[in-house]
Amino acid sequence: MKKYILLIVCTVIGTWSIFAQQKTVEVTGTIVDEKGEPLIGATVVVKEKPGLGVASDIDGNYKIKMEAFQYLVFSYLGYETQEHLVKDENTVLNIIMQESKATALDEVTVTGVGPQKKVTVTGAITTVEVGTLKTPVSSLTNALAGNVAGVMAMQRSGQPGSNTSEFWIRGISTFGGSSSALVLVDGFERSMDELNIEDIESFSVLKDASATAIYGSRGANGVILINTKRGSEGKVEVNVKSEYTWTTRTKTPRFVDGLTYASMANEARTTRNQKAVYNDYELMMIADQLDPDIYPNVNWMDLLLKDGAPTYRASISAKG
Repeated sequence: MKKYILLIVCTVIGTWSIFAQQKTVEVTGTIVDEKGEPLIGATVVVKEKPGLGVASDIDGNYKIKMEAFQYLVFSYLGYETQEHLVKDENTVLNIIMQESKATALDEVTVTGVGPQKKVTVTGAITTVEVGTLKTPVSSLTNALAGNVAGVMAMQRSGQPGSNTSEFWIRGISTFGGSSSALVLVDGFERSMDELNIEDIESFSVLKDASATAIYGSRGANGVILINTKRGSEGKVEVNVKSEYTWTTRTKTPRFVDGLTYASMANEARTTRNQKAVYNDYELMMIADQLDPDIYPNVNWMDLLLKDGAPTYRASISAKG
C-alpha cells in the first residue's frame, strides 16, 4: 500500500513540475538608472536561453514572454549586470541599474591624442608606475635613471639646488636644435624639477617617431607626458607624508698618509735605479709638519667627505 501511495505522490509532483516549467508568463517593466532616467536599448535576456531576449524602448519599457521560474538577465554598457528570478506571480519587474565601479579600460596609455588602450597603440610607449619613481632623491629627474627603459640620465653637479640630472630618450638628436626631451604636464610644457612626485597620477614616455609625430621637430628627442592628480567628489581628504633618509657611501677607498706616500714613491724610484723623489730633509718636514703649507700631510677623505648625509622631505595635500 505504501508503494502505491509513494508512486502517486511522485507522479503528481512530476506532473506539477512539468506544468510549472511549461507555463508561459509575460513580464513587463521599466529599466532606469539611479537618477530615474530611462535607459534606451538595455538588454533583457533569459538566462541560458540563447536568442531569447528583447531591448528596452525609448522610454525604457520592455516586454518579454518566457517560461516561469527562469532568470531574467538585465545588462547595459557601463552598468552592473543584474539577474532576477521570475515566478508566475511576478509579471511586472521594474529595474534600477547601478553604475559599474570598474572601468572598461584595463590598461590605458596616455598619448598625444589622448588616452588609448595599450593594445591599440603601435608606437614605442612606456608607462611608468609612479611607485618606482618614489625614491629618496632630491629631484624627479634623478629618479629616471635605471627605472625607465631607454632613458639615459646624467648628473653634472652635486651642488645643492643644481644637483638635477639631464636625461635623453634613446640617444641625442641634433635635429631641431635641442637635445632635451619635451616634457608636457597636463598638456603644457613645464620643467620636471618643479614637480612633486606625490602630485603625479600617470607618467608615460613616448620614444619613437610614430608616437612623437604630433609634436613635430620639438619631439625629436622623445616626449614625456605627465598627468597630475585630480579632485574627486566626496569629503575632503587630507594626506600628510614625511620621509627621513640617510644616504652613505657603500665603499670608500683607503688612502695612506703623506709620509707613507712619500716613502713608497721613493721606494718605487730607487728600486728602478732612479733618483728618489723626496730627500731626507723633505721626509722630516712631512713627518713633523714643520711647514704644513709647503709640505702638507692632509687626509682629504676625512676633510671633504662625511660619513653620510640626511634627507628630509615632507608633503601635505588636500583633495575633494
